Amino acid sequence: MKPASPQPVFSYFLTDPAGAHRVLPGPTARVIEVGNRKGINFTSINGRVALADHTLREPRGTLCMWVMTLDDISPAAQYPGHAKSNPYFSKHVLLTDREVVPDTDAANFSLVCETYWHPVFYAKFATGSHLQNAWGAVRGAQALAGHFEFHRLEWYLITLRWDDDNGLYEIFANGIRVAAADSTTGIIPRLPCGPVVYLGSPALAVSEVHFFDSTLSPEQIRALPEASSANPEITAQLKRTFEGTNLQPLNWKPDQNWKQELSLSLQEKSHYLDFFLQGCGPSVSFSDEGFRIRTPTMEAYTAPRHAVRPGVDMTRMYLWTRKIFQGDLAVSFEFKLNAPGGLCLLMTQAAGMQGEDFLSDYPLRVNGSMATVCWEDVRNYHWEFYRDMVDVPNQLVCHACLKNPWFKPMAFQFENRQWEIDQWYRLDFVQEGAHILGAIDGVTVIDATDNAFINNGPVLLNGRIAIRCMMRTDMTFRNLQVWNRPHFITHAL
Repeated sequence: MKPASPQPVFSYFLTDPAGAHRVLPGPTARVIEVGNRKGINFTSINGRVALADHTLREPRGTLCMWVMTLDDISPAAQYPGHAKSNPYFSKHVLLTDREVVPDTDAANFSLVCETYWHPVFYAKFATGSHLQNAWGAVRGAQALAGHFEFHRLEWYLITLRWDDDNGLYEIFANGIRVAAADSTTGIIPRLPCGPVVYLGSPALAVSEVHFFDSTLSPEQIRALPEASSANPEITAQLKRTFEGTNLQPLNWKPDQNWKQELSLSLQEKSHYLDFFLQGCGPSVSFSDEGFRIRTPTMEAYTAPRHAVRPGVDMTRMYLWTRKIFQGDLAVSFEFKLNAPGGLCLLMTQAAGMQGEDFLSDYPLRVNGSMATVCWEDVRNYHWEFYRDMVDVPNQLVCHACLKNPWFKPMAFQFENRQWEIDQWYRLDFVQEGAHILGAIDGVTVIDATDNAFINNGPVLLNGRIAIRCMMRTDMTFRNLQVWNRPHFITHAL
């Protein structure tokens, strides 16, 4: 006999005028129907619904809600003028314990999708922003989904489950786990949720909200009534992205038009002279295995430091090639994790904003901070191929590729596995024109096509290469190979 499905202890059907919820204020509310499902929507940023009974104050439980967006919620370039009248324009709040719904930083609980730089879909159980809860001296419990996108006029079954005793905080979309709490540190205590929770956004329609007093299993979440009514194509895409299903092999070999420009085993100390180090100076050491990069812990980042040069972060580093590359590009190397934790990325086609050599033309960079990646005048692609950090999803192997300094996400992908210590992996990066591929051990995890005509800068086709490690990273690198396929012939004057 099939066990009975768990039943919610509180349910809200928001299009029912006589429901248990309360609309505050009422005149801006309307009912929207798409695909045989109706939801409440507000035409004002001040419209909101109050849900007086919920289980978010309990040590464990589950929240389920049907959500539809009226816009495609995805990354977008942002400028100061966008926030002139609505400072919260980039936050799409599904649920919060603060009646000023979009003021999520002041809330003890919020379920939010932001669009700055890359979409960050998260549930936080503490005051402050999701970045403050990740990096602050006092951290807050939260689940982060990273590059999540909502497609307009599509209903999503969003489920949040929590178990304080086990530090479990996870978000599911259409039954697929898309977010989890940081797995690199111990259990982080959460703050209590307020007595009433609220929802309301001009960009969202919400149909039903259900609260359970137990932490539903993933199988129970997928078996919830009507869960199968979500768009199967979107569910399949979520499954591929966040579970790493059906990843394809990398089929690329350099032909006679490609020229090998760099070949370094990294097993000789002299190879260090082929690089310029920016940031944490003592981070590189040498062995028969290769270059070992070790960066300081997060405590060195959060504690007062570098009083002589305030604002200069020496807990992170860049290792730049002295050689500049032009045209199509292929990069490969092997890496090994010596300890868990940290984050490592590959930067390619790094140059000034008109393609000039930023290391020769500008003052030499010394700061190991993230600024050179995305907040300064150095354009580049960067692929975060090892992500075991506090502000990124890290329950499984996870990859993100972005184009800077336009804050443009190019690709995002989970693999259905976890990293292993003391195991060698091979990375391959291939760019042919606007098409970018990235693979780990021959399995494609990045497949992106750039576009020069969508307000995110040109296709990048020249510059330097860097390996960058954030704090508390311990990795060894060997066998760096770089190939080029030029797009034009160069003659000396």
